[in-house]
Amino acid sequence: MADKKILACVVTLSVFLVVYSTTSVVLCGDGSCELDNGKTQTDDGKVASRTSLSLDSSLQSKATTQRSFLAVVPIRSASAKSKFTKNTTLPQNTKIAKGITNVKSKQDKPQDSSDPHSCQDNSFSNNLPLTALASFPGAGNTWARHIIEQATGIYTGSVYEPVLRDVGFLGDGVHDGSVVVIKTHRLPTGTNAPDYKRCILLLRDPGDAMIAEFKRLKAGKTGTPSLALFKTPDWKHFVGEKMIQFEIFYRTWLSELFQGQKYILRYEDLIKDLKATVKPLVKVLLGTDVTKNALNCLEDNAEGDYHRAPADFTREDIFTSDQEMMLTIIKKRVNSRINDCVKRGPCLEIVQQ
Repeated sequence: MADKKILACVVTLSVFLVVYSTTSVVLCGDGSCELDNGKTQTDDGKVASRTSLSLDSSLQSKATTQRSFLAVVPIRSASAKSKFTKNTTLPQNTKIAKGITNVKSKQDKPQDSSDPHSCQDNSFSNNLPLTALASFPGAGNTWARHIIEQATGIYTGSVYEPVLRDVGFLGDGVHDGSVVVIKTHRLPTGTNAPDYKRCILLLRDPGDAMIAEFKRLKAGKTGTPSLALFKTPDWKHFVGEKMIQFEIFYRTWLSELFQGQKYILRYEDLIKDLKATVKPLVKVLLGTDVTKNALNCLEDNAEGDYHRAPADFTREDIFTSDQEMMLTIIKKRVNSRINDCVKRGPCLEIVQQ
């Protein structure tokens, strides 16, 4: 019976991937949903159509709209858009920071060179290679940005509206060479996507990422919804949709559709040994070693401001056995893609597995 269930799961997932491999994906994160053509849809509950996307690199030249379908996604009214949109060319560094330098992150403490745990002030840089910090929603992108800012002393940016500036992410909304990485939940194939030279591909266990994103949608970045919300049809639909989107997201970034160098950063490695993971990460980003002071500061401020209180229920209370089987299959398939990419050369693991 168990073998039949596993076979049914494999067949079902394979059918989904064949259908959706020629269809676009809507990826939601931080209050907005991104179509694969780079257009932003936001929050009044409208119905949006999606355009097509081919994941087969051999068919790129034939990429046309093959089919569209409807899905309920959050929509934000056009009037609510910030001037810092994806298509905006932001001013030079001195102008970017103008008017917001009075907003200080908790990590921006005056530096005391005599104190081995002193934290450096963060700042904007100049002419850094455009580096995507790409992840599926719920994979820990905001926390990874906090870690990277602590370790490098350089602000991180995003392709989204600057909603996190008031909590210290002063580079939020910036997507040029003044920031060390650029947060995105989008696919690399959008019409107006930044010209990324490389990518830090942040990966987390798909089930854990889905739980984190569902919690964010229902209770914000620091709240925890009740177990009852995970027993609703909304959760069942959410899991079914995100399973498909998760694999398509990572397959796309790992494919030839993105030609830049790809560095695999695993959320679990950051949790297991933060310092050991940050050292090669900084080497990749800046070509230099992370300082001892930065590591000490990072150790003292590892959690950041978006720490969610532990829930009083476990993963076993949330996923069914069939869902867990599907998640295991997806995880193995994505890891297989990563291994293939590493063998071909365009991918490197930040921490060797």
